[in-house]
Amino acid sequence: MKLSMSSRPDSIRTRTVPENAAAATSSASGAEPYYYQKQIQSRTPLVVVLHDGKELRGTLEWYDATCFKLQRGKDAGDALVYKRNVKYIYKDGAKSATGA
Repeated sequence: MKLSMSSRPDSIRTRTVPENAAAATSSASGAEPYYYQKQIQSRTPLVVVLHDGKELRGTLEWYDATCFKLQRGKDAGDALVYKRNVKYIYKDGAKSATGA
């Protein structure tokens, strides 16, 4: 016996999760905006590791729902980084330890 979508009980219907569900969850908790604001205010040197393995170093200037701007210094120029391309972010220990 075949069941059509309309005859299936609600308990076994599949639910699709939107692509931006993770982004909505992290911003809904307030943790992500708090972290970014803290790094902007303290001008903390950061390392941003992208999914392709590239590392960008700099300080966070501003952010929004989809991207952020990283100030990378006089020689490198600024970078607009889309959050979906970021694997993880950590504090640049070499610069923060020396106070530079």
